Parts: sequence; C-alpha cells; structure tokens
Amino acid sequence: MKFLNRLIIILVVAMLLATSIALLTADFVPAWEEYLKSLITPYEQLTTTALAVALLCTGMLIMLTGLKKKKKEKILSFKNDDGVIQISTMAISDYISKLTSEFPSVVRMHPEVKPHGNMIDITVTLRVKAGPQIHEICEVMQRRVRETMINGLGISDVRHVVVHVKEISPEHKSD
Repeated sequence: MKFLNRLIIILVVAMLLATSIALLTADFVPAWEEYLKSLITPYEQLTTTALAVALLCTGMLIMLTGLKKKKKEKILSFKNDDGVIQISTMAISDYISKLTSEFPSVVRMHPEVKPHGNMIDITVTLRVKAGPQIHEICEVMQRRVRETMINGLGISDVRHVVVHVKEISPEHKSD
C-alpha cells in the first residue's frame, strides 16, 4: 500500500511540475505558445502565469515534504585491548526484547536504548496483564535488563533502566 501511495504522489508531483514548466516556458516554444493562445484569451495570461507559479510551488512543496530523511542508526562503540566493538542500539533493543518470554504477565515489550555520554540509558515500555504483581514484575524486569546487558552483551555501562508500564490489559485477554 505504501508503494502505491508513493507512486501516486510521484505521478501527481511529476504532472504538477510538467504542467507548470510547460505554462512558464510557453513563450519560448512557438508551438506551445500558439496552442496556449488558442485556449487562453489575452486577459487570462496573467492568471495562467500565476497558476503556473502556484503549481510549481505546490509540486516542489509536495516533493520536499514527501522526502523522508533516513534515520541515522546509532552505534555504540566499546574499546578493548583487541580493538573496537560496535553494536547498534537497534540490535541491543532487539536483544532485550527477547526477555518478554521470561515474563508471562508481559503482553508487549518495547525497549529503547539511548546513548548518554559513555553510558547508556534503557527505557522499556510494557503492556502487562492486570494483577497485583505489576510492581514486582517491573523491578525484576529492571534487574533482568541490566543482567542481560552485562552477562549477554558485556556492556556494564548502563546508567538507568526505566520500566514504563504504558497499558494494563485485563488478565483473561492475550495479545
């Protein structure tokens, strides 16, 4: 669906730009000028020029706002005696998200790793099942994330582990 949407936007922008360029350059191409004169009366030429400029600006705005900047992937670098180890924050997030299977009460987990100087901060956003043990689950999750970073990845420079419960689902509902 995204592909079709982008294709339509590209076609609309191309038509807007082509039309505006044709209208603006008609004075320099005799065949276009004669054709446009047959369509447009002299008092409408100023309106046509204004329309061409508006179409050109609209096409350029659509094109510029439609271009998304690719997010630069954040990489953490760790020096050791043998060289440098680089791990992307996305890879660390994926690794931490595997902890979900250890917590039956956790319905959904979304970890986010943010570099902070020489340390990292980890925020884990959770959707949990309702129950009296939510506080304990959060505390255990904090410890497990820190342990996983140290034991699994060898990263001990974890400054904060924040567990954020974003949603509490009824116990009987599973996702």
